[in-house]
Amino acid sequence: MSSPDPMSSSEDSQESSSPYGSGYTRYVLCVVLVTMIFNNIDRTMISIVSEQVKAEFDLSDTQWGFLIGTAFASVYAVLVLPIGRYADTTGVRRTIISSCLFLWSLFTLATGFVSSHVQLVMMRMGVGIGEAGATAPSVSMLSDYLPPERRARGMSVISMGAVIGMGFGMMAGGWIAENVSWRAAFIAAGVPGILLAILFRQPVLALFVGVLSGAFLAAFGTGAGAHEGRHTPQTGALNPNIM
Repeated sequence: MSSPDPMSSSEDSQESSSPYGSGYTRYVLCVVLVTMIFNNIDRTMISIVSEQVKAEFDLSDTQWGFLIGTAFASVYAVLVLPIGRYADTTGVRRTIISSCLFLWSLFTLATGFVSSHVQLVMMRMGVGIGEAGATAPSVSMLSDYLPPERRARGMSVISMGAVIGMGFGMMAGGWIAENVSWRAAFIAAGVPGILLAILFRQPVLALFVGVLSGAFLAAFGTGAGAHEGRHTPQTGALNPNIM
């Protein structure tokens, strides 16, 4: 008689300790990853096109430092704590994340149409307001979907999204700015985020992706297909509100 595999038993216990389906949890992780990618693309885009923007508006180093640093950090620092508290108490985190994604993407898009330094500062502050509602609600959401023994891996998705967003944003933004214009780089960064925010608000899309992910995992023998959809720990009832 063969002895049970301790590694397999550990993985099974981790899977069963989560009240949500494996496929749906992966969907939520994907949502967080993509959100953090856009978060860092839009945040760093201003730095990528710095030479062109400074030349067009004849900005001093002091004006530029205020634009990329203080204008963003001041509103971000003020709002990140109350938004995080709201996400932990009464807020629907899906709504917070999608709304903030829409907001900072809209301001990123609008940056491509500014005509003065003051307007640049206002757009930069708008990006800071939106991005203040990205990380904290995402962390709060992942702590619900992942059991304690898997949360470190879940949180690494946030770090991975930041690095991917920074790397891709610098490469793509630099290429667009060089071959088209710096304004086109902001437009190209903002439009996908707006569309993504709208998609995140569609429960039918969320359920479809969750079920599809579960079917894929079941086909490879993971056994996740029996737990699809979002379930509450108390009743196991399907909930169309994804986060």
